[in-house]
This record gives sequence, C-alpha cells and structure tokens, in this order.
Amino acid sequence: MKRMIDLRTGHPNGKHHPLLSSACEKLARAGGNELNYNPPIDERFNNWLAAFIQTRSSAAEEESHKIDTSRFIATNGVSHGLDLAMRTLVGRRRVVCTESPTYFLAFSIFADHDSEIVTVPVDENGLCIDELEHGLRDGRKIDALYLIPRHGNPSGTTLSAERRKKLAALSREYDFWILADETYDLLDWTPHKCRPKRLAYYFDRPTDKFVGLNSFSKILAAPGLRLGWIEAPLSVLDKLIQNGVVRSGGGYAPFLSSLITQFDVHTHLDALICEYRNNVNAIIQELQEHDPKGELLSVTSTPTGGYFMWLRLPPGMHPDSLLDAAKHDVTFLPDYRCHPAGESSFVSKSVNDNEQRFIRICFAMQDEPYIRQGIRSLLKHIRSLLVVSTTTK
Repeated sequence: MKRMIDLRTGHPNGKHHPLLSSACEKLARAGGNELNYNPPIDERFNNWLAAFIQTRSSAAEEESHKIDTSRFIATNGVSHGLDLAMRTLVGRRRVVCTESPTYFLAFSIFADHDSEIVTVPVDENGLCIDELEHGLRDGRKIDALYLIPRHGNPSGTTLSAERRKKLAALSREYDFWILADETYDLLDWTPHKCRPKRLAYYFDRPTDKFVGLNSFSKILAAPGLRLGWIEAPLSVLDKLIQNGVVRSGGGYAPFLSSLITQFDVHTHLDALICEYRNNVNAIIQELQEHDPKGELLSVTSTPTGGYFMWLRLPPGMHPDSLLDAAKHDVTFLPDYRCHPAGESSFVSKSVNDNEQRFIRICFAMQDEPYIRQGIRSLLKHIRSLLVVSTTTK
C-alpha cells in the first residue's frame, strides 16, 4: 500500500522518544520529595538547567556570561508558558506583534486573551527590526512582541546579534514585553563560535520585560513529558509565581523536572542533531539533483537547526493547488497558515507579495528515505502543474 508522506506535522519521530526507565530508577533510589507539593522554584532543577544551557550556548557567551540560576521556573511547555505570560503579565485586549510568518498555533493563544495581532516581516536575519522601529517611531503602540529568535518556525532564520541588541533597546524605550519562543535554540548545528548569544543575554536588567520560553518537547523528542521552562528577570518571576494556580498547587512539574536531571540529555540531543542535519542535507541533495536551478522549489534559508524548512514556490503557483495535486502522496503546511487571519502589518506596506508563495516542510518526523521521496514527489507535482498552466494559457 502506498504511503502518504507527512512533511507537514512538526512532531518528533517516535523512534527517538527517550527511554526514561533508568532515570526513573535513579530518582526512586534518591528518595526525594518529588511526588509531594513543591515550591514553584526548584533550585536543583535550576542549577542543572543553567549548567546544561551553558554547555550548549555560544562560545562567546560561555566566555563572557555565567547564567543566573535564579532566573528559571519550570512550566508544562512553551504553550503553557506563553499562556501564563499573557495571563499574568501582558493582559487581555492588548496589542501583540508577531513575526510574519510565525508559529501558527500561537495565534489561538493570543485569541484566548482577545489580543489584537499586528505583524512585522522577517528576512534572512530574522525579524526586521528596522520595520518594527519605524512603526514605533510613527507612534504605533504594542504591548508585547512574540518571536522565535533562533531557527524560526517556519522561516528557519535566526535573529542576528546586532538585531538582538537593538530589540532589547527598543523594548526598554517603548515599554513592551518580549515573549521569546526559544523552542529550537538548542537544536542547533551552527558552528559553535558562529552562534549568537542567547536573547536573554541582552535582557540583563532587573526591570527588563523579558520572558524566554523553552521546552524539552523538541530537544528530547518527548512532547508528552509536558516539561519546559521560563527564563526571566527575578521581578518577572515574582509576578508569575503569584499566579493563583501556582499558589494553590505549587510547582508545575516537580517530578518531571527532577526526572530530567537523571537523564543523559546531551547524548540524546546530539543524536537528534546529527539526524536532523543529515535530513536537511538529504533535502538539499534532492533539490540540487532534480531541480538544480531552483525553478520548482527554492530554499529561502538553509537550516542550521530547528525543525523546518521554508520553500518558495514558482511565481503564480498557489500552495493549495499543490496540496490538491499531491494529496495522495505528500502533504505540507501552506504559507497562509503561518499568518494571522486578516493580517494587519505594523508598517504601512503590504506584508505579502502575491507572486511569492511558500510551503513549510518538517525534516524531523520522517526518516531520511521518506523525506527524499517526499521532496521528489513535490517536484513531480510542481512540474505537472506548470505544464498544465503553460498549456492552458
């Protein structure tokens, strides 16, 4: 039976789910208090997490900046952390600026808080900070900015060091929250010395309105754990732990945050990175072999981390036409899903050039042979659509 190849869904491959039995045994032997009510701040988890992040961070950051272990709180993942930040810090009926394109399921979280969404485009260096600054200088106000600063979903781009520094300055000057979805920060195979410092590095003042959101869902290939963390200044964490849920129930994930400290995360993450890098190389090879001029599918930014690749379709081709043509072979996420409904640009010019349409593919969930087959199938259907388009003119 012919297999439908799913390049749409941003899930990990089930074969990579970690085996946590030995970690559970270690934790059980330790005889701790993880199954009881626990405080919202877990010092042991925070110390472990800071050391883990420090080891995986850029060489420049390692040399110049020791991570503050008091700036973390465990969560049940990025989505939970984002909702908590919106509920506790940003508030209802606020103006939230996002990248365009961005993670499409974040829109529903903002909708839950009756947010007005405005957008700023991205380019090869991430969020277009000059466009954001232009809107702010013109008097437009935002209450929060949501962005994916590294290996963006879907763009694959990483915010440059210069833009990170400028973003911190703008946040302070115009008094808006930074909600940084850093899900893919540590899924990175950029050469160590070329990695930008983490966004939190630039928000080191006690009064900074910064919330870094991260999760083990992708870096452990285990979204079912529902374990993540927030990194923020102490003044921000103090507000978060006054949340009624925390005050009633204590820490969000005391058992899981203790369990993770007993697991060899580095080895597991290194294996994921190796496979994802090979999958990206396989896609590039298929495109170079079967579409060397990039006339059918062109890569906007070659990923050096993350989960996704953002591919440009031929001029005039709508992603829905390709979805329909390939519906028995392969599926992907069309570009319009990564923009809010009735998108409102933060700047005056149009967000989208109608001639340029894109698709998002995930290189994490499928094994390499299926990824290669999926790319060849996409190219085949694009060729067929172009032939039909030419003959009907």
